[in-house]
Amino acid sequence: MSITEHADLFTALAEALSDPSEWICLPGREWPLFELASRLLPNSSALPGMALIPAEALHIRQDRYVGLSKGQAGKPNYWLSESAYLSGSILGHATFEVAKCYAKAGLEVEGSELPDSASNELAFLAWLARINPDAEEDFLKHHAGRWLPGLGQSLARGTDQVYAAVGQILSDWMTHVLQPNRVVKSDGRNHLPELIDPEACNLCGFCVQRCQTQAMAIQETVDQTALELIASRCTGCGRCIAACDASLLKMKSTGIQPQSSQVLRISERLVCKKCGQPMVSRAEMDYVMQQLGHLAWLEYCLDCRIPAYSRSGAKK
Repeated sequence: MSITEHADLFTALAEALSDPSEWICLPGREWPLFELASRLLPNSSALPGMALIPAEALHIRQDRYVGLSKGQAGKPNYWLSESAYLSGSILGHATFEVAKCYAKAGLEVEGSELPDSASNELAFLAWLARINPDAEEDFLKHHAGRWLPGLGQSLARGTDQVYAAVGQILSDWMTHVLQPNRVVKSDGRNHLPELIDPEACNLCGFCVQRCQTQAMAIQETVDQTALELIASRCTGCGRCIAACDASLLKMKSTGIQPQSSQVLRISERLVCKKCGQPMVSRAEMDYVMQQLGHLAWLEYCLDCRIPAYSRSGAKK
């Protein structure tokens, strides 16, 4: 087993236990989780059942996920965060301790999920598996390993076909990673996103929005806009690749050291025709003009646009 596969299974479990993504709507045999578990957990009892899971519409999968947190008398069927699972308190000691772990690693939680949610802890383990295996062991000992095996077993005993299979894989995988003296082989490489055709990138920023570890970032100066990859934060999860509508990103195996960063795309910033203030990048403007045509008002900033457009003879 390589570090990459080890981290990828954590990532797949993190995605399976968050708001449903597109891949979990596919037949179970086509899930990335199924492929990884087949290689790393070939004896898991979840695999036969997972292979039989049919495709479903996204809203049905979302209803299944929401159903995990429903129960009688206000008590959820399953507690999907560490503090709630261990103490019944949604915002408890574990919540804040886990948040401190993220901050120490230079990370922060985005979105509505709690820091100690199953999804966030699994995503953090994926990041640690690539960057700092010793810290991974420590986080397993003090946090994830204390409750995720039990959560997996509870889900596996449930009646929901989808999440029973996910729960069994979670239980089996956590049992495996908590074993002493387990061996994870390094492939000596890092797996990072790369732009196939940098000049075709319009700097839309969707990849940045999807990145949970802030490895992808838009950096702007007065003169330039740049898309930067901070390699030390990248877990190789592939969310940025899925977010690129133009399919310009791909994952590559590289010798770049985790501490390094690189600019994937850079474009000059245009200035307002009237006041000279910086506006969007030329890459973004070229894309907009391809879609809308060369419209005069696009040459002005938001503050100058309406007056300038009105004086051009357009109807008020």
